[in-house]
Amino acid sequence: MVPSIGGSAKFPGLRLPGSLLEGFSQIQVSTLAIKDKLLVAGGFQGELICKFLDRKGISFCCRTTYDDNAITNALDIYDSSSGAVHFMSSNNDCGIRDFDLEKCQLCKHFHFQWPVNHTSLSPDGKLLVIVGDDPDGMLVDAHTGKTVHKLQGHVDFSFASAWNPDGQTFATGNQDKTCRVWDVRNLSKSVAVLRGNLGAIRSIRFTSDGRFMAMAEPADFVHIFDVGSGYNKQQELDFFGEISGVSFSPDTEALFVGRMASGNLLLILISRSFRPKPMRRSHVLNNGSAARSIRVRRPCDPQLHLSPSPDSKSQSSPTAATRRSRGSPLPTDLSAPPRRLPLSPSGGHMASKRIQKELLDLQRDPPASCSAGPVGEDLFHWQATIMGPADSPYAGGVFFVMIHFPADYPFKPPKVNFQTKVYHPNINSNGSICLDILKDQWSPALTISKVLLSISSLLTDPNPDDPLVPEIAHIYKTHRSRYEEIARSWTQKYAMG
Repeated sequence: MVPSIGGSAKFPGLRLPGSLLEGFSQIQVSTLAIKDKLLVAGGFQGELICKFLDRKGISFCCRTTYDDNAITNALDIYDSSSGAVHFMSSNNDCGIRDFDLEKCQLCKHFHFQWPVNHTSLSPDGKLLVIVGDDPDGMLVDAHTGKTVHKLQGHVDFSFASAWNPDGQTFATGNQDKTCRVWDVRNLSKSVAVLRGNLGAIRSIRFTSDGRFMAMAEPADFVHIFDVGSGYNKQQELDFFGEISGVSFSPDTEALFVGRMASGNLLLILISRSFRPKPMRRSHVLNNGSAARSIRVRRPCDPQLHLSPSPDSKSQSSPTAATRRSRGSPLPTDLSAPPRRLPLSPSGGHMASKRIQKELLDLQRDPPASCSAGPVGEDLFHWQATIMGPADSPYAGGVFFVMIHFPADYPFKPPKVNFQTKVYHPNINSNGSICLDILKDQWSPALTISKVLLSISSLLTDPNPDDPLVPEIAHIYKTHRSRYEEIARSWTQKYAMG
């Protein structure tokens, strides 16, 4: 499993061979790789930490570069031709670095013209797939770094790659919502183009026998393909929330899915057979809620069908964000190919499914003092009401809010505006709201329910240091009683009629 997750890990007083930093106190983790009992963690400042899970202490640490743009985007652990354990680091400073763990030293450093987001080494160790902040990927010689062939076909930046164990085919995942499969015997064009639903393809994995391939979107969807059918048979797992990564078990009998929920990483284990094995269970990291059941949407033959663990029923989260949505395998045309190119900018159908889910959640578990729903038959246009918080000058008021969902929701935030006039430093006369989660801090894991609660909290605790109306912010800071008097007056005038 190689999830891209955030967090801090402390390693005080490290002074190990190969360290460029004379030790560092902590890192913010950007990516992880695990093979056998070796864990390698990469940091946002180019740090690398290596630890054997069956040994005490850290085996190796270093900072790859002092470049300001040095994020470690991906890591790959492998055994070299000599049998030594190596790992490869892909960084945002346009570099790929190969480290010998036993010697604790850098062996190779290849530099490219754009940030490298992911690298995959071929099974024979001779070729590297390089993808990053360029529409064209590259196949390069693993020993010299020289380009063997450009991979042309994607139209945006790429974030994932993986080799089939057969050593003849590999896949690349792109922000254009497609995964392309390539054959090293003919690289003039991709042999298959597999389309996602909502967002970029951020994680790709093959089973150890090369029979199946999984690709994950940043949120909501994981797709499983039958390689032997020419990728024409697929199964779709429909989640609700951010996905940090996917990985098959070495015996190919299970798929692991990392899912973020309420700041916790849930590790979901899914059996490959129709009849789940008794010991299969959903695992939870960081004391989070167990994951809900998985809804299987396009089942293929029995060998491909994935079932949720038997314990997921009893451990499902009671919260609306992880509401159960269970379904049975549906009879379908197994010969029907997955959706492919041409690319379409429309994401409205998938967005409407997400909006419908949120609407059901709001109806079943509405947030305190808030309500929301569609205006007429337009699912993308909602009206919400927020009751003025009791401990604020807006108490007793009923505030109307309009919500417009974009076609690519939840990957873009909704547009939210007050209809009711509000005297507030972060809400202007047009009803626009200055709230970080509606701008640069938006995440697909957020919901309208959480947005409404955040707006209600903003009424109680304004942010005068980031005002939309500086004049009101000044009064709030210098003459609080005057601010509250005017806010109460506006509430009585506009929100109590």
